[in-house]
Amino acid sequence: MLDHFDPDDDHTSSHPDGLPDDVRHSFWRRTLAAARRTNDWHRVEKLYTRKTAAQVASDIRRAHLDGRRKVRVRGIRRGEQWEARWNPVKGGAEGDCEVWIRRVTQY
Repeated sequence: MLDHFDPDDDHTSSHPDGLPDDVRHSFWRRTLAAARRTNDWHRVEKLYTRKTAAQVASDIRRAHLDGRRKVRVRGIRRGEQWEARWNPVKGGAEGDCEVWIRRVTQY
């Protein structure tokens, strides 16, 4: 059984809180959908600490390697490969970092 919801797969998973996956993770679904439409680098509309930004970017870059069984970022489709980078926000508060994503391939 898959541990995520992918509208292209017609599979859903149940969560202990009873909320469907598409409701619980709608931020990442919207963000990934917007990045798919641009076919270019897309800025994630949240700011993170340095450590969290690095971890999120790493999770996104490695999602295709992990078989998507342990991906924290929901909404990545089977066969997609993503690039992700992070950097401190220029002119922002100290410690604020942003994440940028771009889809590389879809098998």
